[in-house]
Amino acid sequence: MIIIDLNQVMISNLMAQIGNHTNIELDEGLLRHMILNSIRLNKTKFKEYGELVIACDDKNYWRKDIFPFYKAARKTQRQKSELDWNAIFEILNKVRDELKQYFPYKVIQVEKAEADDVIASLVKIFHQTEKIMILSGDKDFVQLQKHKNVTQYNPVLKKYVKHSNPLQYIVEHTIKGDRSDGVPNIASEDGCFVNGSRQIPVRKQMIEAILQTNEVPEKWKRGWNRNQLLVNLDYIPEYIADEVLIQYKDQSNKDRSKLFEVFEKANEQKTIKERAAVLKNNQHPIIFQILKYTFDPRVEFSLPEGVPPYKDNDPVNAETFLYTHQRKLQLFRKGSTGDNLKQTKREILFIELLESIHPRDAKILLGMKDKKLPEEYNKITKKVIDTAFPGLLEQGI
Repeated sequence: MIIIDLNQVMISNLMAQIGNHTNIELDEGLLRHMILNSIRLNKTKFKEYGELVIACDDKNYWRKDIFPFYKAARKTQRQKSELDWNAIFEILNKVRDELKQYFPYKVIQVEKAEADDVIASLVKIFHQTEKIMILSGDKDFVQLQKHKNVTQYNPVLKKYVKHSNPLQYIVEHTIKGDRSDGVPNIASEDGCFVNGSRQIPVRKQMIEAILQTNEVPEKWKRGWNRNQLLVNLDYIPEYIADEVLIQYKDQSNKDRSKLFEVFEKANEQKTIKERAAVLKNNQHPIIFQILKYTFDPRVEFSLPEGVPPYKDNDPVNAETFLYTHQRKLQLFRKGSTGDNLKQTKREILFIELLESIHPRDAKILLGMKDKKLPEEYNKITKKVIDTAFPGLLEQGI
């Protein structure tokens, strides 16, 4: 399986959009596109690893319950920042929820858990039987390379993350702590990063002695035990790991329906009432939009008739879905915000959309543009739509 650290993907794309500008107004649509495109590209790049699982952070962490200083400095840094982090998190949470609702990926978010916990739990469960690709540059995942069949790749730097001795790494990591997470070294007091006191240095010779003897000096055992809980992924609470597995299994039959599959099923039904029932049971704003744009004579498109010069997407790896493009369709309709686009730009955007989705969904879009669904859906008529969604075609555009 491929496991993506969603938070890192989202933040890296956010920083790419912001650059050095702290007062920039975020383009929600662009940020969403960048995040989804990054996921799709990496899914394609590592397709030999199989299914893609997205690991999410919860808003609360179990580590903070046992260590109040955990990541405390990050909140302070955000408060000092000129960026509107509340608005940023609102957008990022919206994208995460869209991934859960509209995409075929397993998206796992466990109460009190970080993405690290989700990824480590899946690795421990599946590393014996599956090759696993971890997509994250986070150094915390180096320790998981002690398990067989585990590889890590940094999608931001576009390089593999490797370590010659993962077991030694986790011992060193436990001794040194993790400043970015507010975890001090084993010799220092809990709140040193928050109250401004300096860490007590742990010299290289002492680290080497601990590595050789597997013994920690008595005066540092409290710090050692604290850091093991906070940085060693072998110490994830059992209830967290259990919930990760439950969510993974619960999503094993996650609906992978593309738009054409809904239309195909509706068209197979014998009666108008049965066809309408299929549409109604799969109702979604994009279905309303496609049907309205196709059958409402008031809707006209600023696109040439016929089939543009586009290349069919690979149907096996078509991971972009029409369900995520509701807003974009408005760009091609007369009397919309798309009227401000140059005609060449509008046509290029339409071709890019056709090439990003399943080829049979692309045929539905082409039919919509020319005001007639493809022939294979000829039983989805105005009467079927009126039965499924009374008043839809009479509503305002």
